[in-house]
Amino acid sequence: MSFFGSLFGKWVRLTCCAAFAASVVAVGVQAQDGLKRQHLGDYRDWSTFRDQPQDGAAVCYMISQPSQPAKLPDGLQRRPAFIMISHWPGRQEFGVVRLNSGFDYRRGAAVLLSVDGRTFELYGDGQDGWTFGLDDDAKIVGAMKKGLKAEISAKAARGFDATDVFSLQGFTAAYSKISEACGLSGTAG
Repeated sequence: MSFFGSLFGKWVRLTCCAAFAASVVAVGVQAQDGLKRQHLGDYRDWSTFRDQPQDGAAVCYMISQPSQPAKLPDGLQRRPAFIMISHWPGRQEFGVVRLNSGFDYRRGAAVLLSVDGRTFELYGDGQDGWTFGLDDDAKIVGAMKKGLKAEISAKAARGFDATDVFSLQGFTAAYSKISEACGLSGTAG
């Protein structure tokens, strides 16, 4: 897939999943109009869900918030940060990685995701960090399955540096659960 094709695909996913991700993080498990949300369970530091729109294919995802949130400059606040891994069977996209910082990333600055010392570069788009393609998603998911912690480091649009630390305890079990819920094997992605 071309770089621009990948960007367009990420844009489509962003517009489709932003609302349900924000609702999960901000208000818990409340289904929106026309959306049936099923909480599949919690696996240590990861929660799993399956959303079924009335007129579309299911989306299965797992989400976690930082175990050690970034320290922000005095007086600054942000929305909840999270990492989400999702399966979109209707699009044949599995293990899609999405980072959300809760603040806008600096335009053009790299977003770095390190898993036990192995670093991956993503790009920032507003508050979201995305990989450059599904191959990168698969590499990150593979590292996260084996890892203990993930760190996201980025420069904010307001100029400060921020690093959030996420626990990977329960990651593999949560990934297996969302894979099963979307009809995939536990090793998909």
